[in-house]
Amino acid sequence: MAKVDRLYKFKNGTKTNADEVNDEFDNLVKAHNDQDDELQKKVDVTGDFKGTWNGIKLEEADPAIAGRVTAMENMVKEEEKVTVTLKRGENTIEAPGHAALVPVEILGDEVKNHSLDFNHWTLHANVVKNSPDRVTLNAASAKEVSSIKVEIKRNQDYVYSMKHTGAIAVLDSTMSETAVVAYTADQLIKFNSGNHSTIHLAFKNKNDEPGTFTFEGPMLIEGTVEREFVQNYQPVRGPYIEVDNGSYLYFDEYLYKGDKLYQDGQGNWQKKQNRIECELTADTVKNPTINSSYTGGKAIKIPLSDFAKGIDIYDVEVIKFNNSYFTRTDSAANITNNRFYLDNDSLILFVSATDTGWQDDPAPPSAGQPTPEPLPRKLEIMAFILGWKMAHTDGTTPYVEANKATKGEKKWIRIIGTGESLSLPQASYYGWKPLKIIYKTTTEQDVPAKYEGALRLVKGTNKVTLGEGVVLRENANPVLSGDKYYIGSTSVNGSETKYTPEKVIEVVKSGKHDNWTLSTDAQLEKPLFDSLSFYSVTYKVKDKFSFSCNVRETQAKGTVNFHMESDDQVTQIEELKRKVSQIEQITVNKLGKPYGIPVIGKDGYPLMPDGKPVGRLRYQRIYWEVYTTDNIDVYPAHVSTADKPNKYIKTIPLDGIVPKIIKVYFSNIASKPMGSNIELATTRRMNPTYGYEIDVEEWLTTGRVWGFNRTSSTSGIRQQYVQFNKNIDPRATITTPGHDNTQSYGQAGYVNLTKFHNLDPSFNNLFLEFTNTIGNTTTAPSRVYVQVEVEVWGI
Repeated sequence: MAKVDRLYKFKNGTKTNADEVNDEFDNLVKAHNDQDDELQKKVDVTGDFKGTWNGIKLEEADPAIAGRVTAMENMVKEEEKVTVTLKRGENTIEAPGHAALVPVEILGDEVKNHSLDFNHWTLHANVVKNSPDRVTLNAASAKEVSSIKVEIKRNQDYVYSMKHTGAIAVLDSTMSETAVVAYTADQLIKFNSGNHSTIHLAFKNKNDEPGTFTFEGPMLIEGTVEREFVQNYQPVRGPYIEVDNGSYLYFDEYLYKGDKLYQDGQGNWQKKQNRIECELTADTVKNPTINSSYTGGKAIKIPLSDFAKGIDIYDVEVIKFNNSYFTRTDSAANITNNRFYLDNDSLILFVSATDTGWQDDPAPPSAGQPTPEPLPRKLEIMAFILGWKMAHTDGTTPYVEANKATKGEKKWIRIIGTGESLSLPQASYYGWKPLKIIYKTTTEQDVPAKYEGALRLVKGTNKVTLGEGVVLRENANPVLSGDKYYIGSTSVNGSETKYTPEKVIEVVKSGKHDNWTLSTDAQLEKPLFDSLSFYSVTYKVKDKFSFSCNVRETQAKGTVNFHMESDDQVTQIEELKRKVSQIEQITVNKLGKPYGIPVIGKDGYPLMPDGKPVGRLRYQRIYWEVYTTDNIDVYPAHVSTADKPNKYIKTIPLDGIVPKIIKVYFSNIASKPMGSNIELATTRRMNPTYGYEIDVEEWLTTGRVWGFNRTSSTSGIRQQYVQFNKNIDPRATITTPGHDNTQSYGQAGYVNLTKFHNLDPSFNNLFLEFTNTIGNTTTAPSRVYVQVEVEVWGI
């Protein structure tokens, strides 16, 4: 104990007074209280000194535990925080320690370019088009002008910009050089439209001199601030953050102005959206009709209930397949090509015969003559929405019913690219760009964001990049060329991705990372490829101007939490977050159970995880012709080798639908020559030669289900026992579905559907396997010729 100093030095016989005695007593009391306070700070509730047990120090009782306690005490020291503003591009962050890095939010933005790319300009004969956004003028004379006509708002500020070495101008509807803004060598022109509602954007050779001049990225935007070049109307799409230590955060989302990505209270990324994109496809358009006809075109009417959710009909954009705009009109009676009109329940698109191949309505028939059937029919309207144009078999467009005797029957040609179909197409094709509706919602919506990854900082200097243009886990179609499989290669037909990759980041095989060689495409040695697996690819888009506008700067915070001295700790946390990223989380939320089985309510429809019904099931139909699209040779069983397989596997995309019921309809499955009669689509659906209807819940729960199958269009129904991922096993005296190939080989044998399975846990794809069961001395391959239609009903 501490020594107490006395105030008075009393001795025996010393006389004192009452005040001195009282002072000495107060001194003793104070000393006692002070020491008691110190003591209380050093003992615990048991009365032992802190850090001891029965007077024994922790270090003496158990040195190992003492070391762990000391480490824990160090961990709970005051946290150090890092707060930075990330600008687009590379940023440098100095971190005081290893830390997780979390963006506060990522904000949306949008750029609308009223000037279309050079594919839509009237170009001078001496202009060479290097790409849709870049041209070169090899001028030989004065005033070699190129231009585009643009409809604009009156009394609106605009900025016209272009990277160029020539001259640009804004001309009026008569192309007068001085009416709006005369030619200038400046890189941008700011102007007010005044009373002009139509202008021409123009460029030419500088000073009217001969020479070579380049022009790149034509832009016309509302306002007074120049923006980066984009194609038509682009939001921030595919934002990402990468750190030079290998950690990353990728989002598979688009963000218009007013939208944002943020983390909720549970740490899950959410998207607050005000605007929705919807492509017009077989999934989103169910009941198109012809609203009216006019010379040179027709008006398609599409119910808003087909595709729109909470639409604000006063704020809608429609983008055409060639990246141009449909212009809004105030009345359905104001008919002009490439315009659209909206009422309270329908979208009406005015489309030209040049695009559709549809004839003008014929004149009324003479007395006693039959009334011609109106064109187009509903499925023919759908064919246009899927990217097909009607023509005569001799190639003449538009198709005119009265001319079929001389020009041939109907056929359909691709609007984009080359290819044709003699039968009515019911599916789209690679390279088609569907018409796109962009609309504002009447109320803000909060939805789970699709993302992958988590970020970490290391102690010291970190390079952090904020950017845009990532495509996350797109369904891939590996194609064999030589001794390698390719994904995303522009030189290997069929392997292409939706957008041309600037850099392939990762290939995922059935939900797990796969080791492909990555560059501007992905390559894998042939022996390493698994034909039964599902592959997806993550990549950065090359031509970002056609994909996204620039991402906005964002704040990010890093917490050097618990003084973590090992980067492994942060890495483990980051990896854990990556594994439970929202891509997997959304799948679990959809299914309602972690086992991948939907919970079905009393009404027969699935329930959401909170027990609420989802309402009607989503529906998708896929139509497929092996012969015309895949060109597959399947060899006899005894010939089968690695390069001469007797099996062929077809991937059926589900596009995010978690299936409850799957219906598969087959026409003839055979090695028949092209041109043989096949079942009509109506026959295949209403009374199919073969068909399966599989209850997915029972299939996933028990691993087996009875599929229903017709042996022919007139026979009774038989049952077959179908096991998940196993061969179809008929419990009957007949074989699996197939047709006798005796006409081709002169010997018995079949091309059979042998497997119906799904190896993708995210329900992105189904697989159908066809096998050539011929086992004799024939060595010639069988050309699989089959038509398959798949209906998927699910969440």
